[in-house]
Amino acid sequence: MLRQGTFAILDFSEPIGEESVGGTRDYGHPGAPIVKGMVPADPARAFLTEPEQVAIVAGDGDGHGLDEAAVALGRAFYTFDVAGTPLRFLVMNTSSLTGSSQGLIRPVDLETVIGPKLDQALAEDKWVIVTSHHRSGSLGNGQEFGIGTKYEDALTTVQWQEFLGGYDNVILHLAAHTHRLMVEPLQPVGGHAYWEMVTPSLNDFPSQMRVLEVWDQDNGALSIQARAFDMITDDDPLAELGRTLAVADFTSGWENDGRGTGPDQRNVELWIAAPE
Repeated sequence: MLRQGTFAILDFSEPIGEESVGGTRDYGHPGAPIVKGMVPADPARAFLTEPEQVAIVAGDGDGHGLDEAAVALGRAFYTFDVAGTPLRFLVMNTSSLTGSSQGLIRPVDLETVIGPKLDQALAEDKWVIVTSHHRSGSLGNGQEFGIGTKYEDALTTVQWQEFLGGYDNVILHLAAHTHRLMVEPLQPVGGHAYWEMVTPSLNDFPSQMRVLEVWDQDNGALSIQARAFDMITDDDPLAELGRTLAVADFTSGWENDGRGTGPDQRNVELWIAAPE
């Protein structure tokens, strides 16, 4: 949605030039080496706006859950259910499209998209896992270091947590952006308790993913089990190189420790009251 995750997509920054000043990867060669200087011009090379991305993904086979409503809206807000279970995922785009690496949620998003989708899930007895790039602590007002547009009505971390706390069918907010494994219990004042879980990029040391399982314990409680696991790199030189670079970044002090503050942030079993 943003150039380098920070800068807005603008007409004058369309990537259609013939010279790479800072370097670009040449995916036509093994390992995609970085090359500088002149590069072949490609008139089809361009950034895509959010509506364009949504339409392309939605039109490709399974569409990853994107539906006609998301295409009409032109924004990556959508839901999908886990077949045979009460689980529903609510996917949100929290990017500030005018710039800034921080997340942005505004009242208009709550009124027109997020609130109605959560209301519908509540009416249909669905247990909701909200997922977005930004966690609650990474929300901002749309402006950062002079980049972007400042929105006075942008939700704060506390306001967003209180909003989700108003839905007792929300069991987890699954997010990223912080580049480390994190788990935090949230108890909004006057609201419903839920969990927030953060997982880093595969580019970050220790190059791990999480697998999630939600168990109905049949005693009025749910348990959310999360385990961090490694990629298989056997006979895959590119995956092995990726892991090697991640280790090198960490040991050289270039990147932080993606494992988080301790084992209690990695392999966990989280308990929460089952929504009624």
